[in-house]
Amino acid sequence: MKQYILVRTDIKVPIGKIIAHAGHNVLNAWQIGYKKYLANLYAWLDEYNQTKIVVEGGNNENIVNFIKKATRLGFPTSYINDVKVKRPICAVIGPVTETQAEVLGLSKLPLFKND
Repeated sequence: MKQYILVRTDIKVPIGKIIAHAGHNVLNAWQIGYKKYLANLYAWLDEYNQTKIVVEGGNNENIVNFIKKATRLGFPTSYINDVKVKRPICAVIGPVTETQAEVLGLSKLPLFKND
C-alpha cells in the first residue's frame, strides 16, 4: 500500500511550499479516511511504513480527474487550495494497493523532480 502525492507541474512554486502542502493533504486524507477506511489505514501504518510516492500530476485539470476517479472508487483523497496562490499545489490519493494504483493510472506517472 502506498499513498500518492500528485504535484502540479504547470505552476512554479518553491519546494518548501510543495512540501507544506503535501503535509496538509496527507493529514487531511488521513482524517477523511479515518472514518471509512480504518482497517486500510492501520495496515498502511503498521505493515507498509506509511509509504508515500511523490509523482508529477500535470496540470490542475489532470489532477482533478485523478481525484474524481479515486473518490468515485471510494479511496481517501485530499486537494486543498493554497491561500496565496488561490489554487491547489498538490493532491493526495490513498493509501491504495498496487492493483488499485494501476487501475487509477497512478503507477504510470513519473516521479516528481524539482528541476
